[in-house]
Amino acid sequence: MTVTLNIIQAGEITPCKIIDNAVSIIWVQRYNEAGEFEIQLQADKETFNLLVNNECYLTRDDSASVMICEDIKLTTDAENGDIITITGRSAESILSRRIANHLYEYSDVNAEALIRYLVTSSIGANTSEERRIDLVTMGGSSGLSDTIDHIQILGDNILDKISELAKTYNYGFAVRYNRSIAKLVFGVYVGVDRTYNQNTVNAVIFSPEYNNLANSEYENNRQNTANFAYVSGERISGTQTIIPTPTDNPPTGLKRRETWIDASSKTQASSVSTSAYERILANFGQENLATMKEVVTFMGEIGYSTQSRYGIDYTLGDKVIVQNGYGVNMAAYVTEVTEVQDAGGYAVHPTLSNWETT
Repeated sequence: MTVTLNIIQAGEITPCKIIDNAVSIIWVQRYNEAGEFEIQLQADKETFNLLVNNECYLTRDDSASVMICEDIKLTTDAENGDIITITGRSAESILSRRIANHLYEYSDVNAEALIRYLVTSSIGANTSEERRIDLVTMGGSSGLSDTIDHIQILGDNILDKISELAKTYNYGFAVRYNRSIAKLVFGVYVGVDRTYNQNTVNAVIFSPEYNNLANSEYENNRQNTANFAYVSGERISGTQTIIPTPTDNPPTGLKRRETWIDASSKTQASSVSTSAYERILANFGQENLATMKEVVTFMGEIGYSTQSRYGIDYTLGDKVIVQNGYGVNMAAYVTEVTEVQDAGGYAVHPTLSNWETT
């Protein structure tokens, strides 16, 4: 795996140094969160000075993903040689540098359009010159159709809010490198369905039967889950609106797991009716409940075969089939991909989440 060390000049990514002799590289991409990386390499003064005196970005010829160098550690060792360890997050983390600095309030708004607007009004054309980041531009819309009933956003970290919305609707988002314009491009997308429920592309199956799944780890964690919430709104003159959610087919008895969600930051302005405000609270409650679901994850060492070549047969965000020989026969989304290159060679470790029955 070869990476290029870049700096930003005149709002564009400018290559400075090719790193082709790293001791180890860990490169993690995520579907609806910022990724991360770690690179260890033999130290030299040129690389060290470049890293500590610039905000450096890492790119790869075989991928559009980008990493930002955030922590540089130099370890000197007279016996084994000096090592530079670089860690940081992916380019999506640029969005964490902004907050929602004014009230966003919408009814029946398209979810993808809202996510895109949060970006353009925080770092793009719809914000002030001081907040604008010329390095990032907007890609085309994916035309996703999900609609949010009512929503208020104020004071939220932009990356956290976009990640929350994306997880609610099972979207991915990315800030990718476009070499033709030397800039980063933001986009929202949905992965490809590679299960048996479609006939457009070949299904991708991870299973010991196909010799493409080894050293797997399956976990089903129900400890910190909730499926019903009491959402408390703004307190006005000693009165506070509290609504339950969901109201349609709420869970009962032993299956009901309740939680309290503080939504006092959601304000009932004079223009907001009581019913509209209650829907704002309900939407906020549903977004929070989406993060409290039963957590089912599956990690496995994926081998290269005719059905499981990462970047060719499947990629980040795709829906695939998993069979592990213990009754697990489900569809799941590739929500994280970790690539590792070290003395032992190259390996890909996908993490599968958001499980569905096939």
